[in-house]
Amino acid sequence: MIEKQVACPCNGGPHRIVSAASTTFVDGLPVARVGDRSSCGASIVTGLDWYPIEGAAAAIHGSKTSCGGVVIAASTAITGQPRGGAIASSPPAIQPPRYNRRVVFRDEYGAPLAHETYRLVLEGGETKEGQTNAEGEAELMDSDLAAKVVDILIRSN
Repeated sequence: MIEKQVACPCNGGPHRIVSAASTTFVDGLPVARVGDRSSCGASIVTGLDWYPIEGAAAAIHGSKTSCGGVVIAASTAITGQPRGGAIASSPPAIQPPRYNRRVVFRDEYGAPLAHETYRLVLEGGETKEGQTNAEGEAELMDSDLAAKVVDILIRSN
C-alpha cells in the first residue's frame, strides 16, 4: 500500500512505498507488490506468491526489500493461507536424497561383533544406544544422523 513504510538501514529510513497496484486496494489504499519501490530506491523482493495482484506477489507486513529493510503495513487487513486446490506458486525446493545407513561392527579379524551393546555419541552430546544383530549390524539410521556420529562405544559381553 502506498501508506506502507519500509524500515531499512539506508538513507535515514523509514521510507514510504512509492509505487503500488493501480486496481487493487485494501482499506482504500493501493496494495504494494513484489517489485514495487520505496522512496530510498529499494524494491520489495518477497511477498505472497499464492496471492498475485496485477501479476506480482502481494507484499505484506514483514516482506523484505532489496536494501535489507522490511515492509511495515499500514492496513489492518488479515490474509489467510490457501488450504488446497491448485495455486500459482514456485515448486518446492528439491531436498537432497536421504539414505538409511547401517553401521557394522567387526573385531580385528573381521568377524562380526554379534549381540553387542553399543552407544553412538552424536554432535552436541546426544547418544543413541542399541544392540547389534547376529551379523554385527547396528539399527538402521538416517544418513543425516549417521553424519553426526562422532564416537562409538561398545560394551563387550
